[in-house]
Amino acid sequence: MGMTIWTHRGNPGAENALSGFQLAWENGINHFETDLQLTKDGVLVLSHDPDLLRLTGNSYQIIDLTLNQLQLYPIAGTDPWCTFEELINHFPLGNISIDLKSDEAVYPFIEMAKSYNHENWVVGSFSSDRVKAVRNALPNIKTALTSKEVLSIMLGRTPKGLTKGMHFAMVPPMQYGLPIVTKRFVQKCKSMDIKVFVWTINDEIEYQKMQDLEIDGVITDHHAIFLGNY
Repeated sequence: MGMTIWTHRGNPGAENALSGFQLAWENGINHFETDLQLTKDGVLVLSHDPDLLRLTGNSYQIIDLTLNQLQLYPIAGTDPWCTFEELINHFPLGNISIDLKSDEAVYPFIEMAKSYNHENWVVGSFSSDRVKAVRNALPNIKTALTSKEVLSIMLGRTPKGLTKGMHFAMVPPMQYGLPIVTKRFVQKCKSMDIKVFVWTINDEIEYQKMQDLEIDGVITDHHAIFLGNY
């Protein structure tokens, strides 16, 4: 069986827009990676960046705008900003990897998750505190390993306090010049029932390297490249 393919922020469609994820879905991709920020009026929206600059040319911070104000600045001039609620309601059978990009987004996310079936979600963050807050509030939700847990596994150790089958390693191939995804790392994860998904893999050479390491899947901006392997 081939590796699982995740679309990274809905690319190559409009980034983190509903249309981008719809394109991926129509192409047979049902694993979505996305990011959450919070608006001024408390709405969770899909956005990697805290501001609008890269996608709209405007420098406003999302936390300083209401959802209605945010929609005055379409993504790439074409697409409305997508709320997290819209995404999960539009794709109830989708598998969703959620990166909590701000402290402000954590508790609104937790409260929303309590009202939804989240068995197909996995939640992560570069902030260990955010991940721990989610684990404490939602012990039955899958989470990505924290950076400290990844480092521990890289060193051949077994992180404490992990629940079997409830955690994914969502990692880059390397960071700060150090390889993360090695045979030893993958084998250690497998021994702990932790699936390994690697970002962001955008060419066939990298993809083949990941296949050789027998990881579980890749997150990519160009899922069409790998559809023959899906």
